Amino acid sequence: ITDQPSFLNAAAVVRVADPAIGRDPLRLLDALKAIEFELGRREGGVRYGPRPIDLDIIFHSGGGHSCARLQIPHPRYAERGFVLAPLSDLFHVGDGRIFKPDSAEGGDNSRTPGAGAGGGRGGGGGGRRSGGERGGGTGGGERGGGGG
Repeated sequence: ITDQPSFLNAAAVVRVADPAIGRDPLRLLDALKAIEFELGRREGGVRYGPRPIDLDIIFHSGGGHSCARLQIPHPRYAERGFVLAPLSDLFHVGDGRIFKPDSAEGGDNSRTPGAGAGGGRGGGGGGRRSGGERGGGTGGGERGGGGG
């Protein structure tokens, strides 16, 4: 649905306090669904329609995951500018380095350009305001969704 109000898209790399949830993508998905519900989202809305919040798991430090409820990485993230823009903000430090999310346990969380970046744990965030088609945010999870 492209005829809807503008909305904010954001990306975050998160560290989950409960390691049992953080390590298990489906438990993380369930936790994110509970947050969506707490913030007013209900099942059964119009696909890609307006909603108060949409959390998707885009990447996960455990790597890929595929089942009926969840696919990691998110299967359509690379096709969606409203996902790529905040991810770009998130992973570029600003001085030529690229954030390295898998080095969250301390030390320098960056590497030089060309070394790449993926999903994982750490901290930070980026966001952009968008309009038009809405297929999900970039922080947490739903079927196919994000994140971190």
